[in-house]
Amino acid sequence: MAEKYGTVPKRFTAKWWEYVRDYYKWRILVTAFALILIGYTVWQVKTATDYDVMVTLASSHGYGDGEIAAMTDMIRQNSADINGDGEINVGITQLVYTGDLQIDTAYDTKFILSLQDSECLIYLMDKERFDRLVGDGGGDETFTPVSDWSDTDFDDNDCYISGGVKYGVKVASGGEWKKHGFADAGLYLAVRKNYKEPENTAKLYEACKNTADKLMR
Repeated sequence: MAEKYGTVPKRFTAKWWEYVRDYYKWRILVTAFALILIGYTVWQVKTATDYDVMVTLASSHGYGDGEIAAMTDMIRQNSADINGDGEINVGITQLVYTGDLQIDTAYDTKFILSLQDSECLIYLMDKERFDRLVGDGGGDETFTPVSDWSDTDFDDNDCYISGGVKYGVKVASGGEWKKHGFADAGLYLAVRKNYKEPENTAKLYEACKNTADKLMR
């Protein structure tokens, strides 16, 4: 049988395997790679955790696995099952700034991307990160005023203030954080504004504000 690549030997013979290897090797490799990629993507979708609360932690101090686990557990205890799957899952993304321009620029990019994620609403930041992001008078564009998610009258010294408005609260001033060993953490807790109006996003926003309130009591 004559084809584009010459005469095809009888199937599954030694010469046929040589023929396939010589003429179709790259097609087979590309197809196999595509199938592996599709399979991996499907696996990721099926096994990915559906987080109720997503938190971005940005600081020049790196927290260890045990500390992140303690934070995650504390936030979980003060959160609700927002997606209704019977579980409360909390995901923390830690960005550790080192002072290295290249590394910090990469983290700045990840930080900006997190601000564009409609489901990432709770932020833990040190003052330097707050200063770089907010600047004088710019807080209202990004973060929810503390008075919108907490009735507590926090001392000015315990808050990040921009344009006369409190946008973040030192976690060390909250009883929950002290109880879990974070009394000395130089972090501020803030809630990002809800940029979108869909019902599920509005529900998430209200739930995250409630979580922030509980965490700072």
